[in-house]
Amino acid sequence: MQARRLMLGLASGLSLAAVVLLTAAPGLGVTPALPNPCASVPPAVVASALGLKTAAGSKLYQVVRTATCSYRSGKLTLFVGYTSIGLPGTVAKSTRVSGLPHGFYNTYTNTVETQVTFYKGPAASAVYGIVTTTGAVSKPNLERIARLLYGSIGDPSVPTLLTPTGSQPTG
Repeated sequence: MQARRLMLGLASGLSLAAVVLLTAAPGLGVTPALPNPCASVPPAVVASALGLKTAAGSKLYQVVRTATCSYRSGKLTLFVGYTSIGLPGTVAKSTRVSGLPHGFYNTYTNTVETQVTFYKGPAASAVYGIVTTTGAVSKPNLERIARLLYGSIGDPSVPTLLTPTGSQPTG
């Protein structure tokens, strides 16, 4: 589909740059770039939250509209994207996170997984963030990491080009 759009755009006299812009987010203009969640939180903060002396190894996986970073085999996961992802179960308790607009700390029934969920920008076009732990990170540390991740997200209403697509493990 994108190849066809490229061919039609070039055949109609549009520049290659204009075709790339139209292809990046058809019908919506250009979507703001997502931050790299692996670089959004200082390694010392992650290491401290996980009870380590040095930062744990991490991997970044980027897909066009989401980016995920995982530490210590999923004991801590940072997610940002233009879509929210499902919850791990029925919410047992949900409390607001201070200093984090639209942010909630959630616990769930039948699982040790807890999350801080938030979004930045208008709900319909927001960047969503989810910081998840499987019990390895305390509530204050999870909330601190979520606030740092939130701070790394630019203004969703300012258009920029998307980062490259595909799975890109690093680290």
